[in-house]
Amino acid sequence: MTVYQSPDAQAALEQSIRHLLKNDAYSAFLGIELVAARPGFAELSMLVRPELMNFHGTAHGGAIWTFADLAFGSAGRHLGPILTVESNLSFLRPSPGNSVLTARGQQIARRGKTGVFQVTVGADLDTEEGVFATGIFSGRWYEPAKTE
Repeated sequence: MTVYQSPDAQAALEQSIRHLLKNDAYSAFLGIELVAARPGFAELSMLVRPELMNFHGTAHGGAIWTFADLAFGSAGRHLGPILTVESNLSFLRPSPGNSVLTARGQQIARRGKTGVFQVTVGADLDTEEGVFATGIFSGRWYEPAKTE
């Protein structure tokens, strides 16, 4: 299991997350970028472009869920790859089109290879009105299969 705890841990963690966001085709299409990361925490940003909007002119729920899922995965990446096993995301209000959203993932519990994370998505996560979705994501860390 990869653990980012060396003096170069911060740079390695950020590089790992940026690599994931750039090389995963759907993440790259959504335009998700890393803002900040540390073990058990990640903050991402995403512009709600017209391609990501529904017919109401707001962010599509699928784009918001994926954004939240990637905040969870990025927050858990300090121990290596993590797979979502359960999620519950409550949509509190519409996410306006053409806005820049922030997604924050924070580890709140861990037992063995299972972790639980709080994820919040919005335009201003420091105000109640600025939070558009929030939820709990659970996942399991795993060792990727070795390729030869």
